[in-house]
Amino acid sequence: MSIRPFLKTVIALYSEALWLYFGLAIFAKIQWEVSSLPDALTWILACILGYLSQRTVGRWISDVRIRYALSAIILAALGVFSWSEWIPFGRGYSLACLLIIVFLFLRGSFYVEKEPTRAQMLLRFEGNILWYSVFALLLQVNPNLQSVIHVPFLLAILISLSGMVLTLYPEENKEENVQVRIVGKASGFPGVMIGIVGLGGLMTLFALLPPIRSAIVSFLQGIGVGAVQVGKMLFQFLNWLLSLIPISEEGAPLPMDEPKTPLEFKGGGMEGTAEFPVFWVVVGLAAIALVLALWFLARKRPARVKVNRRMTKIHFGRSRSFWTQLWQSILGFFAKLVRAWRKRFPQFYAYRIYWYFHLLQKWGQKKGMGRLPTESPRDYVKKIVEEYPVPTELKESMFQLGDDFAATFYTDGRKVSDRDFSQLMVFLKGKRV
Repeated sequence: MSIRPFLKTVIALYSEALWLYFGLAIFAKIQWEVSSLPDALTWILACILGYLSQRTVGRWISDVRIRYALSAIILAALGVFSWSEWIPFGRGYSLACLLIIVFLFLRGSFYVEKEPTRAQMLLRFEGNILWYSVFALLLQVNPNLQSVIHVPFLLAILISLSGMVLTLYPEENKEENVQVRIVGKASGFPGVMIGIVGLGGLMTLFALLPPIRSAIVSFLQGIGVGAVQVGKMLFQFLNWLLSLIPISEEGAPLPMDEPKTPLEFKGGGMEGTAEFPVFWVVVGLAAIALVLALWFLARKRPARVKVNRRMTKIHFGRSRSFWTQLWQSILGFFAKLVRAWRKRFPQFYAYRIYWYFHLLQKWGQKKGMGRLPTESPRDYVKKIVEEYPVPTELKESMFQLGDDFAATFYTDGRKVSDRDFSQLMVFLKGKRV
């Protein structure tokens, strides 16, 4: 059996058991006033036994009825063994724990027959983030969770993200030809995203330290207090503006249960009763602002680029695993380093004239005069001579170098010059920064 399906099964079971564990801890505190956390060992045993009961027994017993009977016996033994630990907290709590244990046992057995898919890995990743946010808001319900909830959920988020990576590439099969559509060229964007996710996880772990956590809580509380003060000031200003609207004396007053005292505004020095529907005015202004924002964003939306499907290249090749591609990428990177190092020596080139022209190009790049793909060797030398003050006695040698390189390159080495460019090389090396 490959290790990849096993890892995906572990990730899926760990995420599901984690949700049920902390969900039961919060629900038990609200419903039955049970503050102690459930025994995590029982939950782990349920997952492991459910998986192994089908993985190991299935190799020797082909009869499905016997396999299910043995699984039922194992599950019953686990329930009877753990019931004595649950019953002191009440029958309702014990029944809830028993149902969860049965569920985890069956899930472990199910993943033996059908391994988790990429969509399920994505749901586990999103579920870990969602339930972590929900449980973090409910920590005051059960204070015992404050010291144990963060690390398990952060670990679940990281491994579920790794589980999505495991589903990017199919299992390697040497006899299978897979159609691969390649559009564009791969870049370093995945590496950048992995670095950002890793940095975010590291910063989250630092946020768990008590001094940093206290500073973050104080900062967020300060922002909340400031936002409330700003909201009060805006509401007072809006009430003052509404008080300036003249009220007709002929209109009948609105029925009020209790008389309202007139509002006093210090800024305008005026008194009046705000009988205007303030709530609906605020809602109307917010709706208008939302419509204007959506209209502005719709105007700024970039035009959709049409993809020319005829230009899409289709390559047929054998499927390769993720680790094989990663290893080949590492080998290719080191091969580029070795090639770049060898190009620094004249023995790398087939003819010495290539080495001379290479030094000229490197010197031009350092001076901001790189060679364009459309420039011939002579045009490139002419540009250098026009843009840089080259000594007069070396201009002819530089033009000759360009001509000799072109003659050697375009004749595949049939015409190789034996001129000496040592004086020009001394000039180039002396001008290096």
